[in-house]
Amino acid sequence: MNSYKNRRLCIIPARGGSKRIPHKNLRTFCGKPIIGYSIECAEASNLFDKIHISTDEIKISNIATDFGHTPEFVRPPDLANDHTPLMPVLRFVLEQYENMGEVFNQVILLMACAPLVLPEDLHGAINLANLTPSASGVISVCKFPAPIARSYTMISNNFLDPNFPKEMPKRSQDLPENYYDAGQFYLFPASVIKESIDAGNYNNFVGYELPSQRAVDIDTEDDWLLAEILYNNQAVSKHPTKKRN
Repeated sequence: MNSYKNRRLCIIPARGGSKRIPHKNLRTFCGKPIIGYSIECAEASNLFDKIHISTDEIKISNIATDFGHTPEFVRPPDLANDHTPLMPVLRFVLEQYENMGEVFNQVILLMACAPLVLPEDLHGAINLANLTPSASGVISVCKFPAPIARSYTMISNNFLDPNFPKEMPKRSQDLPENYYDAGQFYLFPASVIKESIDAGNYNNFVGYELPSQRAVDIDTEDDWLLAEILYNNQAVSKHPTKKRN
């Protein structure tokens, strides 16, 4: 199926109980359910031996079916609450497939609300993983727009407390660049997932940098609006799509 040696699985987590944006994974984004963009991106990359939508919600399962990827098993309720980290979800999926005789070497966790990610990003993450085999995996990251050394905590009555007071006098060009988890996708060797404890840890990872215009972590209505504006302003030809019956 592809030129890489690993047998590769894409997991798109999409539980039904979103609180900040109700039914977020089902919601229409620029003309179709937002999860459809992640499914089509994974398909267009031609990287995966299997694409699994991990959900506890029948409506999400039906949408996945519409896009050609009916989930082969359901996420159990104890892995679908507000406080469940994603690593146990990934372990569950791998264990279920191993029970079915399907073994994977590499897993990409692609978020259900990541309509700005391109297939080339997934290829870039794979290439980065191949270049850094000693790493525990790859995390999609984005550069902070300003030095975090210049950051404050707002305390009572709007007074500002510098987080790094010794760094404040320095010129911005003399301060290090910092990156944050963009919340779009993650790559793990299957062994890291299976050996992880509880939520796992994020030490020894390498970062695949996304440009800020393609790194919106959609958690609020403002995030959603920004993502729609950015999507509509980008060349549509860059984003894979197919007609649904």
